[in-house]
Amino acid sequence: MLNKKFENYGVMGFVEFEKLDNVACEEVIEASLNWQREFLKPIEGIGFHCLLGNLKGGFADLIFGTNKAAFEHMSETFLSAASSQKVKSLLDPQSIVMRSASILADNFTVPDEFSCVEAGFMRANKEEEISEAVVREKSINLEKEFLGAYANTKGHFVGKTAEDGFCEVTFGQTLGQTREICFGYEAARPCREFLSLFDEKSFEFDFWYPLA
Repeated sequence: MLNKKFENYGVMGFVEFEKLDNVACEEVIEASLNWQREFLKPIEGIGFHCLLGNLKGGFADLIFGTNKAAFEHMSETFLSAASSQKVKSLLDPQSIVMRSASILADNFTVPDEFSCVEAGFMRANKEEEISEAVVREKSINLEKEFLGAYANTKGHFVGKTAEDGFCEVTFGQTLGQTREICFGYEAARPCREFLSLFDEKSFEFDFWYPLA
């Protein structure tokens, strides 16, 4: 895990992928660690990276940066790095899904001692216009009145991914408890109010654990 412990992240990158059938999981982990050290660490503004896995055997890169310029530099120089080429050679290209988001929170930092990341992606309910301010307000209420009541919750934020796209990310102490809390959303009023902002058919979410 790369963690420069910056005090304010403004951008998140989340890239999901699967390995090729003839590639061992250990190869992906080793290549990711080398990529982390040789490519990501020197980039100014990139402060955090973690390779995640899920219970389906998939992988994801979770990256945080201070600003969009850092992400643009990362994208522009990615293919020129040998460590990037190595990682790319291990992956099924058809499985790669790349997302980025502007973080709608002040002074967001990555929490310490988490072992689960719940990442959800959704689109605004098309029946009404939804501002970033409203999404952020409902997110803060959700944190204060629901997530904050659980010791398992280590961090939470919402982000803007596209014109009508948003994300919600929760850091938890354990995968089991994070799943349990998430599946209790519909029973809590602040959670229902937050979820009502989005098209329920657009929800995509999963639970991930750190690998490297």
